[in-house]
Amino acid sequence: MPESAPIYVGTPTRVLRLVTSPSLFITAVLFGAILDFGATNTASALFWAALQCGCAAYAMARRGDGLAPPRRLDLAAAGLFIVLLGIVATPLITGAALDRYATLVEIVKLLGLSAFCLAGYSVASDEGEGERLFTWITLAGAVYAIWAIVSFMQAPAFVLGLEKQQHVERLTASFLSANTAGSLFGALGCALAVRLFRRIGRKLGGRIGVGGDDMARWGGELRDAALLALYWITLLLTVSRAALSVSLAVVGVFGLLELRRYGQRRRLKGRALAIAALAVAGAFLVLLLGSLSSQLQGQFGRLSADAISRTGILDAYLPQLRDAPLLGHGLGSFPTLNSQVMTDATFAQLWNLGAAHNILLQWWLEAGPVGLAVAAGMVLLLLVRLMIRTSSGRVGRWRAAAALAVSAVLLGHNTVDYSLQVQGVAALWALMLGFGLAERSRNDRQPDEA
Repeated sequence: MPESAPIYVGTPTRVLRLVTSPSLFITAVLFGAILDFGATNTASALFWAALQCGCAAYAMARRGDGLAPPRRLDLAAAGLFIVLLGIVATPLITGAALDRYATLVEIVKLLGLSAFCLAGYSVASDEGEGERLFTWITLAGAVYAIWAIVSFMQAPAFVLGLEKQQHVERLTASFLSANTAGSLFGALGCALAVRLFRRIGRKLGGRIGVGGDDMARWGGELRDAALLALYWITLLLTVSRAALSVSLAVVGVFGLLELRRYGQRRRLKGRALAIAALAVAGAFLVLLLGSLSSQLQGQFGRLSADAISRTGILDAYLPQLRDAPLLGHGLGSFPTLNSQVMTDATFAQLWNLGAAHNILLQWWLEAGPVGLAVAAGMVLLLLVRLMIRTSSGRVGRWRAAAALAVSAVLLGHNTVDYSLQVQGVAALWALMLGFGLAERSRNDRQPDEA
């Protein structure tokens, strides 16, 4: 990159540049919300949503006029988001929302998440600053994981000084549910695995050796591997079946994709590539079997009972699905609706539900079939855009792949759980979407590219 093309407004010292970095501010806000019980409390959610908007404003101000213009699919997704805001605001305006204050809070949270996505887009449009943001997130996540493990070992029945109401023998980190913690660590681990796979593939493809002075070039990969091991240990301590299963599947898929890219680059075909693929699959199988502690085996043993419970929730809400208003009962209205739906026959399945444990069911009830269709269309456009960038982009392909991995983990897990209802976890997803979608700005290109 030419010296005459600065990334951000110049700062007099490296320390000042570090302290004023948007990446540091964004990371602090992300993990601040996570440490605040995931920002599930109404006041906390509003507070962190305001800071997320501040992150977007600060990142865009620091970026100046060097921000890369969005692509057509990005603009289409942004247009659908504006339409979605109008849809979810309609029950609030017309008075049809079951809980108008909860709906207002959810709309503010949506605005905060969209701002956080924009913050990730602004920062990652500079390739160097995007790398810095990801490094900050993974390092902060490692510190958070170490704290979670130590806290769990010292006081397994408490979370941040409060006595747990469930999952007493499972790591919950700063959340009220171990499954939410599993979703977070699974997403972080899969994103880091994607970057590690890409780094290793590039160096092996470039015929970089592993002896002598070349070992120094593997420092970043060794660090990522250590952090990845820490994330997986923490994920296993949550004993979350769904998070573990989805994360293993995502890491396996992206690992095989990178192996395929490496095989094409080095022209490994036929039997050699098949043997390498089997070796990767075998390594993940060993990891899976080795992780099956007696407690995790007990969790999988209760799979049938939990499946019956989830089916009972769906059966109880089938009449509501058929009779739901086109624009829903208002975001955040599920607890109120649940108290109305609950009967003596469904009490066992519904009495302690604060969320539907299925993101599609929850959005159908709260935003209606119209709101669900618009939201699904918006997410689909963003995922298609990430797939295009992953397969054919010239710069930042690993960022798009990491965002895809995070999306796969969170969306897959939320078909049976509710971690995306937790503001801290949803903030990670929004940030990674912007991070993966960002195009390199004009100021960050070589003269022949610009």
